[in-house]
Amino acid sequence: MTASLQKLALQVCSLLPENTFVKRGKDDLVHLKEEAFLPASLCEPLLLAMVESRPLRYISIFTDKERCQLTKLNLSSQKLNAHQDIIKALLEHNLEEIDLSDSYLDEESANKLGECGKNLQVLSLSGTKGNWTSKGAKFLQKLGSVTKLDVSRISAPFGSCIKSISTLKNLVWLDMSSTELGSILPLKNISGYTYIHIHAYI
Repeated sequence: MTASLQKLALQVCSLLPENTFVKRGKDDLVHLKEEAFLPASLCEPLLLAMVESRPLRYISIFTDKERCQLTKLNLSSQKLNAHQDIIKALLEHNLEEIDLSDSYLDEESANKLGECGKNLQVLSLSGTKGNWTSKGAKFLQKLGSVTKLDVSRISAPFGSCIKSISTLKNLVWLDMSSTELGSILPLKNISGYTYIHIHAYI
């Protein structure tokens, strides 16, 4: 399938999901039909198309780990306040990249995010709202495989989270710009940086 045909197919599926591969459940969410299966090559672009064109409840389609497998999760700039249960379910996928920038993450979902540590390599929480920074964002300590971390533009005081970041020994890329940091001395324990961006609220 050419790129243009694939894009057209994704648009049709995202605009008319009930006619193709989903059904509405009693919970007012949508789920994959019993006979439906989404190949890995389509899951991530279809998720992006669905997020752009449908209400967020439609992302519940992607909570079925057996018939819909995600390695990348991009929910940037989405209003996720009322959808944290779905977020926790999506975080059960074997994810390598997660982008929740300019969205919302509560403490419970953040703890679930901490369980993604086995394969997660890239994490963006830039501008992410919610109480995920409470208790020093200790969930970050479980993400030892992360090599790229963006925690820029965090409006909540972030100083207590520096210790958690300092435990990520595989980090090579870190952005904490425009975040209220406090002391960054704990970061001296990480020696493998190829990029680090810090300015503003130190």
